[in-house]
Amino acid sequence: NDNMASKDISNNGLFDKPRITLEEEIAEMEALDARLALSIECDLRGMTARLARMQVQSATNELLCMMNKEISKLPSDLKAVYNQANMECPELVDNYHKMKFLEREDNNPVMSASRLVRYWKCRMALFGPERCFLPMTLTGAMQGEIANMIMWPVRQFLPVKDTAGRAILVFRPELCNDDKYNVEQQMMALLYQIEAAIEDPEVRHKGIIFISHGKDMGLNILKTKTLFLLRNLINVIPVHVRAVHTIYSSKLLPKVLEVLKYFVGDEMRWRHVWHHGSEEKVLKDLENNFCLPRRCLPTEVGGDVVLDMGAFIANRLELEMRRAQPY
Repeated sequence: NDNMASKDISNNGLFDKPRITLEEEIAEMEALDARLALSIECDLRGMTARLARMQVQSATNELLCMMNKEISKLPSDLKAVYNQANMECPELVDNYHKMKFLEREDNNPVMSASRLVRYWKCRMALFGPERCFLPMTLTGAMQGEIANMIMWPVRQFLPVKDTAGRAILVFRPELCNDDKYNVEQQMMALLYQIEAAIEDPEVRHKGIIFISHGKDMGLNILKTKTLFLLRNLINVIPVHVRAVHTIYSSKLLPKVLEVLKYFVGDEMRWRHVWHHGSEEKVLKDLENNFCLPRRCLPTEVGGDVVLDMGAFIANRLELEMRRAQPY
């Protein structure tokens, strides 16, 4: 419910904020339908991703026609930005673009249509009319953001996948500084990176996972705009978020997580795992149960992978320049 955004998630009064307590979460999970509970467990442990290639169906012309019909039925205000995109950048709303949304919604034309038009509405809210309809490149929609992305790599994909083939996004809460790098810019960078990740069809099929370093997670992330924009973004991207892992702990983390789980919604809350204890215990749990050996984890949490946003940017610039060259 978007009315959540009006609730007070300022940095004051943590214990007065709406939350999902551990007891409420346990009761909620116990009440889930058995099929849904199994689906969540499969997502967490990588089984959904391992079977993804067997389940994916190609989007046919018939499905695309059905999706277009569903788009035509949607309210004008909801699809206004999408309609504008059709006029200003038709190459960004072609069948290839639509097929990503059909894949995300298991070829359901109704759900795909809704997610697609909400995606464009979200894109407008983040990028504004000046950049919304530009290509999602570092010299297009992300023009002027390279230095900020390198200086403040708040969220970044690892250059490796987990053993189930899912892309891994790392959240570094200690780098959150809204005064120097505002929330809209952070979400723009996140959407750009997600769009880059799902250029890989395996990632579109198998999904992505989030990893957060809980030791540095505190009140600085509990802001209305941050939670509202993040939730909106996750609800429109054309890829599944299969799992969310919070690793290690801080003094305030249990209370912070209660608030976060309230605001991120059911899908993310049900797929969240908090790992705490010694580094050896946590790393063993991640490898044995969640497809995340050391070679698939950043050094910040005891893994082997060094995060390097500068290298990511350099690789993307080179790729985008090659694509822009005429054949």
